Amino acid sequence: MSLFNAKDYLNRYTDLQSGLKDKSDYGLREHYNYHGRREPDRTFEGADAYKASREGQFDERFFGLDREVQEGKMAAQQADELKAILLKDKYAPTADLSQFEGLLGKLEASKMKQAGSAALDTRRNTYAQGLAQMMSNF
Repeated sequence: MSLFNAKDYLNRYTDLQSGLKDKSDYGLREHYNYHGRREPDRTFEGADAYKASREGQFDERFFGLDREVQEGKMAAQQADELKAILLKDKYAPTADLSQFEGLLGKLEASKMKQAGSAALDTRRNTYAQGLAQMMSNF
């Protein structure tokens, strides 16, 4: 188990310093859990080589489908379908549903709190109006 140090994490990456809205310990830990664990340490010597190899893997898989069609190992339609899947996986926007669920829960809690606050304000206004009418009788 590694100990997470939010301050070191923020200081290590300049893009986080300028782009991340929630720089609290909780916000930085959430960013690390959702994004930082999935990518290699960008400060280590082989980070660029790692990214290049991932790009090379995509190219090899994508263009390897053409070779398989030419060699008669695969139908052209099947290769086109697989290419579409590879392109979608690489370029299509993705969403983290667990993060969405968490944000939705926070929004619902906030709306309930606002509704409770509005009800309290309405009650106060009713009491103030009643008190004002009572005082006008004197």
